[in-house]
Amino acid sequence: MERVRKKEREWRKTLVGPHLDDLKVQLNGIDLRHFGSEGEQRTAVLALKLAMAKLLEREKKASPILLLDEVVAELDENLSMNLLSLLLTEYRGQVFIATVKEEKINIPLIDFRRFQIEKGCVQRIEKA
Repeated sequence: MERVRKKEREWRKTLVGPHLDDLKVQLNGIDLRHFGSEGEQRTAVLALKLAMAKLLEREKKASPILLLDEVVAELDENLSMNLLSLLLTEYRGQVFIATVKEEKINIPLIDFRRFQIEKGCVQRIEKA
């Protein structure tokens, strides 16, 4: 990654990284891409993403910013709560969660900021 950083900046795109790899993820020997539910696929992807973040955190001594787009869309309430709880207790870095299902991220006792983006305008939503 260090070798191509200059070229990435020039080309304004990422040239190497795990997002460019083709991974075959299996659960009990079954290919999740073809036979897993949306929730199972989403959970596997999140597990890999969190593992990569923890690895980067350990290797670089700094926490990467996690960008999670519609992370809870295909997860049931229990899995959503477990994921968010894991992020709160195990991850030290900054996390951005984009969602249209705001009610699934309504957790008491968590300090977070909400923003609404509409027609290209970003507006902070104050806590109720």
